Amino acid sequence: ASLTGDDFYINFNLQSGINSGTQEGANQVLITTTASSGSSTAPSNLVAKLNEGEAYSLSASVEVKVTNINTNEDIPYASIVIGDGCNTDVDCEEPYSCIVSSCIDGMCVNSVKDGYTMADITVVTDRYPEETTWSLVNDCTGVITLSGGPYLDAGVTNIVRECVTSSRKYTFTINDSYSDGICCSL
Repeated sequence: ASLTGDDFYINFNLQSGINSGTQEGANQVLITTTASSGSSTAPSNLVAKLNEGEAYSLSASVEVKVTNINTNEDIPYASIVIGDGCNTDVDCEEPYSCIVSSCIDGMCVNSVKDGYTMADITVVTDRYPEETTWSLVNDCTGVITLSGGPYLDAGVTNIVRECVTSSRKYTFTINDSYSDGICCSL
């Protein structure tokens, strides 16, 4: 699913303690957004105040649904599901063999199978992307589990997401074939 270039922030605005005097969005799940400007500060906008059972669409296919709000426990909480809308488990299938997908109350819920974890690798290329390669090596076997590059375009964010065995130790190595390092603005 493709979202806008905005960042979304989701929080439970419990009306208790330092927030006991809150007047807007008390005991609700709040969603705010801000433009992804690369800056550490940016104005934000409140886009949704959700009660239990309510939902908000972040895009045409990604929804945030509040499944439970409980303010009566010793540790109050809000339960939310973030995902694609669905009718059956088939609507939720992921391309990763270690992900178990289920359709629950119209929302896709994904979990990683025991013994696995997701490796998320992000490489941003410099002015010479054709010089950049990387590998993820299983330290127990010496086998390259994942690898990437060389790349074609400068200044591009390249993302690899794959399942790996969680009981293993891995070494990530990034290489610059010209040996001058990955650096410099475009």
